[in-house]
Amino acid sequence: MEGLLAAHCVTTLHYLAPQAGGQSFGEECVVAVLTVFGVAPVEETTLRVALSMEWPDFEDAVCAAAAVEAGCQAIVTRDRRGFAGSALPVLSVAGAVEAIQSGG
Repeated sequence: MEGLLAAHCVTTLHYLAPQAGGQSFGEECVVAVLTVFGVAPVEETTLRVALSMEWPDFEDAVCAAAAVEAGCQAIVTRDRRGFAGSALPVLSVAGAVEAIQSGG
């Protein structure tokens, strides 16, 4: 099993983490996340697909479009309502853990 993040999630982490623990902490967080997760590319086509989805939250649409383009089987999020129009199944973190444990 492989977990992917949209590329812009990594830049957001790099911006937010130093606010909690300083610049070196922010860099350590990015390194740790990239050790565990791959990155689903966000290209111009991804952004155009996301725009065409006409979702209220463009960032959620970009994540969903990137997941589809990367061949993901599901989206895992704490905000399942934000992905109500997703072409992929949307799981909570607990739902994803359960699916992983059951081999699904």
